[in-house]
Amino acid sequence: MRTALLFVLVACCSATARATDDRTKLTPEELFKKADKDSDGKLTLTEYQAGIEASPKHAPQHFKKADKDGDGKLTLDELKPALEAVAWWKLSRKTPEEQFKATDKDSDGKLSLEEFKELDPHKNHYEAHFKKYDKDGDGKLSLGECKAFIESVVKDKE
Repeated sequence: MRTALLFVLVACCSATARATDDRTKLTPEELFKKADKDSDGKLTLTEYQAGIEASPKHAPQHFKKADKDGDGKLTLDELKPALEAVAWWKLSRKTPEEQFKATDKDSDGKLSLEEFKELDPHKNHYEAHFKKYDKDGDGKLSLGECKAFIESVVKDKE
């Protein structure tokens, strides 16, 4: 009985920690602090990849570009502008509805491929993403289709 109760308590607490651990709601300062595991005020590439951008291809490139003083670590001031290159960060700053409205230049309630290109942070893959999320095959993305794309990026699935 004690083992079962302990398991339930641990499972409950773990789920609560995950639920309140939504990085999309963090400020740059909060995200930096969370990623800075050794609390030295700087992020190593390992800390950056573990807490901000996991991509083995893009993370080292973005990290190196952001490291303005070339010391192999990022300060908060170096990280802030670099976050704009991080797909999930870029798309999580506004609601999907706000993103959609800002991108729908002709206000027709759908995104064309050209409009979507401006929204997709993965510029080299926008055509494939557009095709994948155009579920009804009409050559345009509805708000629902666009929202599904944004949510997949924010959850690091694209």
